[in-house]
Amino acid sequence: MIVGEVRASREAVILAHLRGPAGIEVEVDAVIDTGFTDSLTLPPSIVSSLSLHFDRFVDIRLADDSIVTVEAYGVTVLWDGAERIVAVYAMDGGPLIGMSLLYGNRITIDAVDGGTVTIERIS
Repeated sequence: MIVGEVRASREAVILAHLRGPAGIEVEVDAVIDTGFTDSLTLPPSIVSSLSLHFDRFVDIRLADDSIVTVEAYGVTVLWDGAERIVAVYAMDGGPLIGMSLLYGNRITIDAVDGGTVTIERIS
């Protein structure tokens, strides 16, 4: 099980454990974004600090219906005790966890300041 909290900013946040191909590890506070259908976004500074290898350019549709081209990489995420290699998009703003990473899990959010966020495997 993964446990996080609801911040005063009204964001459900978990601590994401990431590893780059050279073994560099970081932990980042990542916001759960159920409107994001892919796995993960990271600011370019974190992508650089992990020395991630560029994979390809990807066009993605934002919430305002605009389309932007972003750089895609691969990163290892420690997810509920298991390592998963997932696609990550380099984007400005804070790290986001999307539905592809959450798929197969139950998310429970106590939507109050300091409320508990839990992610539990269901499959």
